[in-house]
Formats: sequence, structure tokens, C-alpha cells
Amino acid sequence: LAALLRAINRPRGNAQHQSRENIHHHYDIGNAFYRLWLDEQLVYTCAYFPNPSDSLEHAQTAKMEHVCRKLDLKPGERVIEAGCGWGAMALHMARHHGVEVRAFNISRSQLAYARDRARREGLSDRVEFIEADYREIAGACDVFLSIGMLEHVGRQHYQDLGRVIDRVLHPDGRGLIHTIGSPI
Repeated sequence: LAALLRAINRPRGNAQHQSRENIHHHYDIGNAFYRLWLDEQLVYTCAYFPNPSDSLEHAQTAKMEHVCRKLDLKPGERVIEAGCGWGAMALHMARHHGVEVRAFNISRSQLAYARDRARREGLSDRVEFIEADYREIAGACDVFLSIGMLEHVGRQHYQDLGRVIDRVLHPDGRGLIHTIGSPI
């Protein structure tokens, strides 16, 4: 049993050729599994509970709005989101703040869900979900955002992400990286 657990939980590298396998192993196991324990929008990261009695759905929306306030989003701005998950944040920013979003991810099941949701909600003209590794992000933006992806980048690739941000973010742009991690 111990050998099996070590094999399943073995440390994985995150060079570009390994990223898709890692994300497939973690996220492309079926959206139905994640629907069992995430909120209605399939937001995967920490919720923000302004009031302890808030529902998970309310807390996830509060977290997204808190992030938007920190970014000081303005209608018409161009946002790049790296690691967009099932698309809730990208759709929230477009719907409530009037920005245009290019959202990147390499999980095919998450992207399929996000694209379908954007189409159903009439936001496909303002949110583009792109299948690409964060190192492949191109274009320019006013705002760069990444929530819960740094854990997948891995410490040895932080500089790669920094170079991407430097390449795409306007000099007077704004950005936010939200992560949970350990200094070890």
C-alpha cells in the first residue's frame, strides 16, 4: 500500500512537456466529481466569508468581487487570466466589470465547461477561453490575474511566470497572484 501511495503521489516536474499530464491527472477526471463538493460555479480556490453564516456560493462570489476591487477593474480593460479553472472568475469580471478577458488553461474538461457556460450566458464575445500553457500566453493586457495556479507552476518555474507577466502586462498595468503555499 505504501508503495502504491508513493507512486500515486510522486513528485511531478512541471516543465512545459509535463504540465498537461499533471493537469490531466488532477483536473481531467470528470467535472461531475468536482460538482460533488464545489460551489455551483465550480470555483476551486479559497472562499471569502464576510459573514460566517454566508453560504459557500455567496462566499465564492464575495471572493471574486474582492479580487475585482483589488484590481480596480475598469470597463473596456483587457485582462489575461492564467489558470482559469472552470471560468467563473473570467465570466464574473466580464459580466460585472465590463472587461474583456483572455483566459488560459490546459485542462480540456475545464475549458469545455467554461466555453459552454460563456456561450449559454451570452459572454463569448467578451471572454475567450484558450487552451495553452501559461508559458504560451501572448498578447498584451492591462491586468494580469492568476488565482490558485502558482501551486501548479512550481518554485523552479516562478521566473518563467514572471517573464510571461513582464512580456504581456503594460508597464502601468496591474496584477494579482493569489496562492496558497508553504515557504518550504
